Amino acid sequence: QDEYILGFQKALSKSLTVGVKYIHRSVNDGMDDFCGQTGIGKWALDNGHKNFDPSTLKCILMNPGRDLNLKVDLEGDGKLVAITVPSKYLGLAKYERKYDALEFTMDRPFDGTWGLSGSYVYSRSRGTAEGYVQSDLKQEDAGITQDFDFGSFTDGAFGTLPNNRTHVFKAFGNYAINDQIRVGANAELVSGRTTSCIGYVPKSVSDFYGPSGATTGGSGAYDSASSYYCLNDKGESVLGKRGNGRVLPWTYSLDLNAAYTLKLANGNKLTFQLDIFNVFNSQKITAVNQRRDYSRATTLSVPGRINENYMRPTEFEAPRSGRVTARYEF
Repeated sequence: QDEYILGFQKALSKSLTVGVKYIHRSVNDGMDDFCGQTGIGKWALDNGHKNFDPSTLKCILMNPGRDLNLKVDLEGDGKLVAITVPSKYLGLAKYERKYDALEFTMDRPFDGTWGLSGSYVYSRSRGTAEGYVQSDLKQEDAGITQDFDFGSFTDGAFGTLPNNRTHVFKAFGNYAINDQIRVGANAELVSGRTTSCIGYVPKSVSDFYGPSGATTGGSGAYDSASSYYCLNDKGESVLGKRGNGRVLPWTYSLDLNAAYTLKLANGNKLTFQLDIFNVFNSQKITAVNQRRDYSRATTLSVPGRINENYMRPTEFEAPRSGRVTARYEF
């Protein structure tokens, strides 16, 4: 990953500082698993290796979008031979992610009585990989997501990523009523995440069938929706791109806190604190079902059947909650 940050900060007075910062991050390579056999089998045939059995391959950890270097039993004689399969045989998009952000800050440091800080960030996160997990599919097995299992799963994969939050406003401050009592607040306003239309690859993709002509070893064998091919309103499977779904609602939250500090005779301190999170009990939608195709089976046998739960909510903001803590300093 390459990263550079360019910023500027200025003190407008002894108690007020403002700043602006530009951030750029670019992922040059990543690792994920690849499970396709069709392209590797075709490479072997094109290079005269008729004894190679691609069905002996399982999922392989690799750098998607790069040539594949590995050792295989090329002639079926038990001897491993180092080979390089050009990326064009695999059909994988390059593993990439680009993040650009412009951040504005304001800081009024706590002076013993009160303090206030705030920021606004405008950002974009785009690419073919969100990271080592896949939040659209709720897939948490790091580094082995379905994103790069087959070349056809990466068709249309470059787009706005699910961890993109275009606008983020934050403010936090505190006020000391006296030496013993202080109150504070944290506020956040965030634009919603993007969504995608996710479905099953059609028979027309080049890796739908495995080397044997059956779906085994091909993308057509997958029973979970993993691609950006999905049904349109006419029930036809068409290729879209990542981030082409609706944008979820903005979310907002206000947290309040109050603390009472008792100074003991021995110089130690005892502090009791009350925190109330999401004071207004906002429960905006934070995630939806993004699978538009009903199922793999019905996509093949009953073409055009749409998942009735598509775009229905699956997660909401955490409701209002409270926390009481006690801290003893000695």
